[in-house]
Amino acid sequence: MLEEKGKIISIEDDLVWVQTQIKTTCGTCKAKDSCGTSAVAKAFSPKPNVISVQTDMSVKVGDNVVLGIDEGFVVLSSFYVYILPIFGFMLFALLGEQVLESQNLLGELTTVLLAFFGGWLGYLLARRKLANVACRNNENILLLSVDTDQIPITFTPSCK
Repeated sequence: MLEEKGKIISIEDDLVWVQTQIKTTCGTCKAKDSCGTSAVAKAFSPKPNVISVQTDMSVKVGDNVVLGIDEGFVVLSSFYVYILPIFGFMLFALLGEQVLESQNLLGELTTVLLAFFGGWLGYLLARRKLANVACRNNENILLLSVDTDQIPITFTPSCK
C-alpha cells in the first residue's frame, strides 16, 4: 500500500475531500541551486490534487490524514498509460507494413500514418479505461489514519 499525506478540505456525509500536494525531488537535492532542472521545476510549481475518499472515520475539516493507494491500481494505471498507446502504434505499423506494402499501396508514409493512428487509438482506449477506473476510485484509495498530533505553528516577526 502506497501512502500519501493530505489535508481534509471538505466533508459531505461519509465522503471527504482530501487535498494532497505533488512533490518534486528537486526540493531535497543538494545541487538544486546550480541545476537548470530545478529552475524549471520552480517555474512550473505543482498544483494540489483534490481526491474524494469514502470513510466512516470521525474526521473534521483541517485534519491531516494519511491516504493509502493500492499498488495494483498504480501498476494497472501505468500499464494503460504506457503500454496501450505503444501496442496500438506497433500493431498498426505492422498492419501497414504487411498489408499495404504487399499491395504496393502508397508506401512508407501510409505505414507511418497508420502507426500514429494506432498510437492515438491506444491513447483513447487508455483514457477510456482510466476514466472507468477513476469512477471507482473510492475502491482503490483508503483513508488510513488521522494525524491527531497537529502542532500549530505561529510566526511572530521580531522587528525592532
